[in-house]
Amino acid sequence: MEFSEMQRLVSVNSKRYVEKHGIEVTTEFLLLKLMEETGEFAEALGICEEQCRLDKRIDPAIARDNLQNELADVMTVVMAIANHLDIDLVAGLENKVFKKGRRSLEEASKE
Repeated sequence: MEFSEMQRLVSVNSKRYVEKHGIEVTTEFLLLKLMEETGEFAEALGICEEQCRLDKRIDPAIARDNLQNELADVMTVVMAIANHLDIDLVAGLENKVFKKGRRSLEEASKE
């Protein structure tokens, strides 16, 4: 799936969420949602790595699925923030990360 299609689907899902829950999506709301989802991811990571109370430990496969889902929630909110602020994430990644990664690969292949 293309990243632009993912961002479009996040936008559609965000609109559904707003209609279902009657929430006004503001930058502040999205930032709070990102903090919430990051906390849920951190909790899932602690459970997955058994860095939690014994009563929170679950089957490792289920813990791994939960971790994947929580990280997906974090990414979804990041994409929703980008949509809300009209930011092209692919261009940002290209400028910030991909160019440096390609350069590192080129330098490593010369060694």
